[in-house]
Amino acid sequence: MHKFITVVALLAVMNVASAGPGDDAVKRCRQIGDAAQRLACYDGIAIAATPAAAAPAPVAAAPAAAAAVAAKAPSRVEEFGLVKKAPAAETDVIDSQTGAAFDGWSAHQVITLSNGQKWQITDGSSAYLGKPSARNVKVRRGRFGTFFMEFEGLNQTPRVKRIE
Repeated sequence: MHKFITVVALLAVMNVASAGPGDDAVKRCRQIGDAAQRLACYDGIAIAATPAAAAPAPVAAAPAAAAAVAAKAPSRVEEFGLVKKAPAAETDVIDSQTGAAFDGWSAHQVITLSNGQKWQITDGSSAYLGKPSARNVKVRRGRFGTFFMEFEGLNQTPRVKRIE
């Protein structure tokens, strides 16, 4: 989008610098409120000012084309700050168990689940759960691409990332 605006500004400066009959057209283009129509107006002036141009494109057709391009893809500014939703086909939670010797976790520890997945603690938390035993766990999808491991009967939910 930035390159697009730069090109438009450059074309406008080139037309103003030529200081000729196009001055009225530049003034007319400056008064157009819609960005796509204003750009098309400037494009029409640049094409008409080029002596090698065979036939300048009609100014009325250019705004429609520019508006169609702008409507197809939202700009980065329009998408800024929006949380992209996960596709409907993705799972938000998995149920599994820890190994029989599980007695807690520490920062950066890797926990292997009964389904074969390996998850690493990423938030620096730790917990000692007492007697080693297999524990039911749920790994839930959080916001912004994070995952949390919930242990049955425990209020702590460490942040994790899958490594295998």
